Amino acid sequence: MGGFIGHAVAGTMFLTISVWWFIGDVLQMNRRSGTLRARDKQKKKRRSNRFQLVWYQCPGPTLSKIPLEPMIKVILSAIGILVEMPFNNSAKLYDEQGKLITKNLRNHGHALMYGFFGLSGIVDLIMWYRFLPLPPKFDYLVLSLAFWVEGFLFYLHLHGRDELNVHVHCILYILVFVTALVFFLAVVSDRFAPFVSFSRSYLLSLQGSWFFQIASILHGARP
Repeated sequence: MGGFIGHAVAGTMFLTISVWWFIGDVLQMNRRSGTLRARDKQKKKRRSNRFQLVWYQCPGPTLSKIPLEPMIKVILSAIGILVEMPFNNSAKLYDEQGKLITKNLRNHGHALMYGFFGLSGIVDLIMWYRFLPLPPKFDYLVLSLAFWVEGFLFYLHLHGRDELNVHVHCILYILVFVTALVFFLAVVSDRFAPFVSFSRSYLLSLQGSWFFQIASILHGARP
């Protein structure tokens, strides 16, 4: 993920997902409002749970039956792991003399981050196809864990960096931690539903835009 292109690609991915989440939430709210107007108060209360899925289905009778978002999440995570590890010749952590190859640690950290987001996509697919009887909101818990891991990896990523580099990445991991907390609040109680619904896409858009800021500040063209 290092360099201008790496940060820009990550920023593009987060911004795209944030826009999709915003559109999905608007569509879901419209569907729910139409349904609730046709229900009495008791049924309204039973069907007002906003946390049935952590991802959004595509509109339409055909696409709504395909879990595209989890599939894309798994595919992109797999591509990220392949780029960080074998394609960069960084899969090995020790050389022939048994010494640690420290330059490969960063790639392993990035691959670990991709792996947890991929795990989130796998859990989404398991819950969608009901392969295992996972508890409700488990998909929210796993996605929250993925953001916690991302935040801690960026926090531990700052050793030996210059002051400007540390400052811009501090802002990034704070945003990531807040995002992880928002998803965890969704697991704790349904009362946080309106807050989570608004915050998830907004925080992810901030995170994506800040990746572009980091790319410009640290790796952009310099006079």
